[in-house]
Amino acid sequence: MSSEVSEGPSTSGSPTKDKMDARLKATNLLAQGKRNMVCQEIPTAVQQFQDACQLLSGAYGEMAKECADAYFQYGSALLELARMEQGVLGNALDGVDVDAEDDAEPNNKEQFEPVDKIGDGAGKTDKGDEKKDTEDGEEEEEEDDEEEGEEEGDEVESQEEGEKKEGEEDPEDISNLQLAWEVLELSKVIYSKEENKESQLKAAESSLKLGEVSLETEQYEQAINDLEACLKIQKEHLDSFDRAVAETHYQLGLAYHMNKQFEKAVENFKAAVNCLETKIEKLQIIVKEKPPKEQSQWVDPAESAEKEIKEIETILPEIKEKITDAVDESKSLDDFKTMAKEAMGSAFSAVAGSTTETGFGSGDGSSKSPVKSAEEKKALDISHLIRKKRKPDEEEKEVEKEVESKKAKQDESSGDAPMQNGHEKKEAEPEAMTTT
Repeated sequence: MSSEVSEGPSTSGSPTKDKMDARLKATNLLAQGKRNMVCQEIPTAVQQFQDACQLLSGAYGEMAKECADAYFQYGSALLELARMEQGVLGNALDGVDVDAEDDAEPNNKEQFEPVDKIGDGAGKTDKGDEKKDTEDGEEEEEEDDEEEGEEEGDEVESQEEGEKKEGEEDPEDISNLQLAWEVLELSKVIYSKEENKESQLKAAESSLKLGEVSLETEQYEQAINDLEACLKIQKEHLDSFDRAVAETHYQLGLAYHMNKQFEKAVENFKAAVNCLETKIEKLQIIVKEKPPKEQSQWVDPAESAEKEIKEIETILPEIKEKITDAVDESKSLDDFKTMAKEAMGSAFSAVAGSTTETGFGSGDGSSKSPVKSAEEKKALDISHLIRKKRKPDEEEKEVEKEVESKKAKQDESSGDAPMQNGHEKKEAEPEAMTTT
């Protein structure tokens, strides 16, 4: 007994041993999870990666470098699980047998006794009926009391659950894509702290997965930023014809395509094609030279190169098809913009042509030149022919002036000029004016 007690603290109480045990268990879980990912057992892999993350973060801390790979694997598996769930939801009605459901309905109905058969007591006495009625009434009251008690209990439980949920975030409410983005962001931050080539390339892979998550959530600007960051790191540490670079260019092309930036989409798709075609050339050299297999290699280099060439040749047509689609959509968008501009231009010209100097069009909708409109306006102007209406005071003064002027003329002409019919005799006009 004493020996067992003395050995306990020395072995199980060591922090270093606890960390080593946690790391060993996490390593096994990561290996199993990767194998399940290859076998498409994604839900099982997600659970194993999650357990590994919990073990490592509990032993070393959430931001420890030992947790970076577990975070990356966990986020990648969550991304694949979200894609799988979306595919299942998209095909939710596939394989549903409607006839089988119809056949199952009669069986369900047979579980309940028809209403006509309930209480079939034709040979019972009146006293028996009365006794049965009283017993039924008591049972109904007891059932009502029990139902009221259950309803009150349910209300209390729902209130307690509501109070617990206030201010707390339910982990089940977080989507797989949101959780994938969070753990991948953690892995990127941890890898970015290290300046060595391996850690930087791991940070680039995390950025690539972050871009894919943003594509799934239709956050195209964020996806472009993450993929551009990934490509920048890869160009610093990898060859231009590396397949990882081609993959990033392809994802960037998708992001630009979804964001309606077709020129940049075509540019990145073409860059991916160039990378893969250059890679094929390099692999063909290996096939021709047939270098010897090294001890660390499991497969012959020439055979591996031939296999990779076939894989790339199956990928290239899909990328080239993406280029064609992007070009076609770009032309369609340009044609639509041109048609919109022409429609707007014709609308403005029609409005401008239908207006006159007064700012309104003619009644029949026909356009007229400003000169013609001015001439018509002048011809229709008869204001000079209309006598302006005077005020009564002005008319009286005018009459008085006329009377006074007539009296003055009569006084002046009474002694000098000969009169004819009360008027001065006018001088004879020239004959040229009188002759016709």
